[in-house]
Amino acid sequence: MLLLLAMAQPARSQMVAVQTNALDYVALGTLNLQAQVSFAQNYSAFLEGRWNPWTFGQGEDATRLGYRKASVGVRYWPWYVYSGLWVAASFQLSELDRINFMNMDKLEAHGGSGAGLSLGYSFMILPFLNLDFGAGVCYTRYNSYVTNGVPSSTGSLSLFQPDFLSASIVYVFK
Repeated sequence: MLLLLAMAQPARSQMVAVQTNALDYVALGTLNLQAQVSFAQNYSAFLEGRWNPWTFGQGEDATRLGYRKASVGVRYWPWYVYSGLWVAASFQLSELDRINFMNMDKLEAHGGSGAGLSLGYSFMILPFLNLDFGAGVCYTRYNSYVTNGVPSSTGSLSLFQPDFLSASIVYVFK
């Protein structure tokens, strides 16, 4: 009898969403994609990837904001998933290769891992389409780095910096 009662309970469906950040494309063409799965009324888990392989110009005038980043995390939604305010925490792995970007020194950093915090708001445009705005910061520790062609003597580099600014299109599968 208990087995029949347990099987008669309605199953909650999981909502899945995919999104891409339009502002990342403005940042020298950074390719990005995030997938989310809700696992409770107020929580969703996400997996995100960003990649910028492009170099603009040649020689001393070349500009590059090259990086590879993968992150996994959880978003908390005070009302319901995929609507309204959200707060997120994530774990990140990254590599950085920056040349002449915003007049900074040439920097190559490898083996980065760290954590990020972000905050945002999601507006429902259609029942399956959202516009999501957010911003985040991260702390990343790189195992090795090279500045202006000179390897680091300390071997590691820690950065606390802005992580992203987003204006994303979100498609929600229901």
